[in-house]
Parts: sequence; C-alpha cells; structure tokens
Amino acid sequence: MAIALSLACLFSYVPWFQFVFLTRGVNVEFYFLPMAYGVGLVFLDEMRKWYNRTHPKSLLARLAW
Repeated sequence: MAIALSLACLFSYVPWFQFVFLTRGVNVEFYFLPMAYGVGLVFLDEMRKWYNRTHPKSLLARLAW
C-alpha cells in the first residue's frame, strides 16, 4: 500500500513525470472530502461497537459476527 501511494505521488508531483505522462498535482481541497468520509466511517463503526457492548441482547448485536 505504501508503495502504491509513493508511486501515485511520484507520477503526480515530480515535474519530469508530469511532463511525460501529462499529469498534474491534485489540489488540496480534493483531499478533505475523502478524509471526512474516512473519519465518518470510523466514527460510525466505533458507535456500532459501543452500542453492541452496552446492549448485548439487541438485534444489532445478534446480527454482528
């Protein structure tokens, strides 16, 4: 995963690769939406785990595997 990320940064931000592959850097505002989505998923997962611990006999806890 780290190798794929480093290759993506290499192809997107190194000027020589930008010239050869006709790419350009990603604007910073396009990083915030995926980060907010990831934080939201982590929050919802933690809330689900908390609910299953506090209500072990609930339907949601019985559906969890």
